Amino acid sequence: MEALAGMKGDFGGRSAYWRVGTLLLCVGHLEGAVASSNADVLQALLSQDIESLLEISVTTVSKTAERATLAPGTVYVITEEQINRNGWRFLQDALASVPSVYLYNPHSWVWGGQRGLVSNFSQTLLMINGREVNNLIASEAFISRQFATHNIKRIEVMASPGSALYGANALAGVINIITREVDEAYSGAEVALDYGSFDSRGVSFVYGQRQGAWRFSASGMVYKSDEEDFTAFVQDSENFSKGWIDNGLASNAIDGYENPAASQPLNLQLDYKNYYLGVNYYKNRQSHGLEKLRWDYTRGEDNREVSLAYVGTNLPLGADKTLKIEYQHTRSALWGRYAAGHDPDARLEAPDDLDIFTFAPTDVVDPSLSFAQNLVANGYLDPANIDRADIEQYFIHRYSNKRSQGSRRDKLEVQFDWAINEATGLIAGYTYDSIHYIGLVVTDAARGVGASDNVPLDTSKRKASYDNIKQGLFAQIKSELVDDVFWLTAGVRADRQNHYGNTLNPRLGLVWQARPGRVFKFLYGEAFREPNVFELASDPDVEPAKLRSVEANYSQVLSPDSQVFFATYHNRVSDFLGSVGSTIGSGIGQVDEQSVTGLEFQLDAQAGRWLGVLSGSRIVAAEQVSQGQTADLVSIPRQRLNLGLSYRFSSGLSANLLYRYIAAYDALSGNKEIDELFTIESSHQLDATLSVRDIALLGQTVDGFVTVTNLTDAQIYQANVRRSGPHQFLQDGRALYVRVALKWP
Repeated sequence: MEALAGMKGDFGGRSAYWRVGTLLLCVGHLEGAVASSNADVLQALLSQDIESLLEISVTTVSKTAERATLAPGTVYVITEEQINRNGWRFLQDALASVPSVYLYNPHSWVWGGQRGLVSNFSQTLLMINGREVNNLIASEAFISRQFATHNIKRIEVMASPGSALYGANALAGVINIITREVDEAYSGAEVALDYGSFDSRGVSFVYGQRQGAWRFSASGMVYKSDEEDFTAFVQDSENFSKGWIDNGLASNAIDGYENPAASQPLNLQLDYKNYYLGVNYYKNRQSHGLEKLRWDYTRGEDNREVSLAYVGTNLPLGADKTLKIEYQHTRSALWGRYAAGHDPDARLEAPDDLDIFTFAPTDVVDPSLSFAQNLVANGYLDPANIDRADIEQYFIHRYSNKRSQGSRRDKLEVQFDWAINEATGLIAGYTYDSIHYIGLVVTDAARGVGASDNVPLDTSKRKASYDNIKQGLFAQIKSELVDDVFWLTAGVRADRQNHYGNTLNPRLGLVWQARPGRVFKFLYGEAFREPNVFELASDPDVEPAKLRSVEANYSQVLSPDSQVFFATYHNRVSDFLGSVGSTIGSGIGQVDEQSVTGLEFQLDAQAGRWLGVLSGSRIVAAEQVSQGQTADLVSIPRQRLNLGLSYRFSSGLSANLLYRYIAAYDALSGNKEIDELFTIESSHQLDATLSVRDIALLGQTVDGFVTVTNLTDAQIYQANVRRSGPHQFLQDGRALYVRVALKWP
């Protein structure tokens, strides 16, 4: 791959290997320098045997703390130690190794989902500390560069349906980011520096401190990167822009690729006794990556600004009852531009002060040709000399709801927890959720020239019919039927919404601990995903997607140093929503039913200083039904495998290798004009990381890692699952990243 980065592009080629070799040779020297003061660190790490991992507590499955192995759902837990050991810098880096999660990265924001239910990631609920952060306008779990790992204590990925407690958009499950700074046990401060390939650089901090009844916590990051240069790929008419009707015209104008990224997340929280208030904020800027076929890959931009302010209380009502009340207010704005091509008969009903491009009466317009080809045919464009002025005049696409201050959400949550007795617990709650959508004003050069980057608000996009007002009631009871052997969980949630009316979503779980360390789970759940603004605009009567899921799990402690986990599931979704590829049809409303049956597994093992993790998934059967036709589900790999191997040196350093395998699979071209399937070849990726954890060095406590991703510089392709134009996507080549964190006290 061309110009694969080092520090600003010098890490490709054979030089990479001697750089990695130099790092490995330094380990022995550094080990001896710090080993004498860190023997206790190593002992603490080695004492965390596999059996102790079974005691990890999670809150996502039942909205209350419980052991992960006994929770009534499939939940994968990613710990802070795993993040550091693998050199994961962002949320998506960690999610890529979760058996239930499928990711597609067009280098703008990641697409995907869980257990084969993939599209624009709108089937999974994304949360920070239990608060929903899916974007408002499209209900997407929008994951770009705003969720860095500098402040993550734990990531809980629930692969079971979550609507019985969370309501809409937890159809395929929930991803909950638990941050370190809000943890009552955390006290101190940390500053970290990140640097690496593509001139990637970041400064982050984490802080938490208690003074009497008061506690203040905060975390934040400033991140910038040039990101990888895909100039050669966007000029590849076979692998990238295959079948694009304007390929020949646009290729003369595509002279480069730029995709700079910048992100500034900030979290603040103030606690006083049982009361708290806080804010989760981020501003994220990036181009559109490889998402669309465009005339210019150097001036695209996408901006997102989101703030979620909250205030609440946890009130103890005696020794066995707690009442939680929380109010949240979210604002979400987005704006940007890119240079796309458009159909000539697509017109925007713009205000009178916008100059609408129309062909002259004497022009001949051929509907079989593209807009660009008609411009050429009528002398508006010189095909041999298309310049930036032409692109600006005819192909720039701008969108915004910034000047309206974006969409907003007001949400009230009330939850009552009651420990009825030692064996039985009840949670019940009520939510009121009101979202006022401000749709995007869209101005295209081909439709309305004269618009500036500060796009004026188009009031026609503020339709009250798009607004979302809903209320929900939920309850769940969990009872230990036989002491330390059987647990039964039953829950249900009823939601009422102004567009689609009432929905009822139950869940049922039976957990059987046949003997200590051997656990079976039998689970049933229903869930739904509600239509977003774009789907309502296409069809005001569109119904929610509805899922029914059954699954069975088995986990076994093989020894104090090893455990294994298996899961099998069958998910069936009716009225699947989202832009999804299908051999029957593509896009919203084209898939009446989709079913996926699959297997997942994970094996953890430890032997002295060695630690190994083997995990993977297999889709056994997957099909779609539309308009009475049935077809296999495509563009999703059927088999995936992750293998991690770590060695801990006596100094507290760790060396880690992570191998990822994705089997070859059939895919639809991202160009909707191409109906034939093609094969995306199997991929093999190897990452190498050297990490340190709680090392005392020169009087300072240090964490950090040096990681090389895609060590062999393999060419890895992914399907364009949303069929947004590009034939397929190319993933990052070899890159080097470093993080050093200093901690007080």
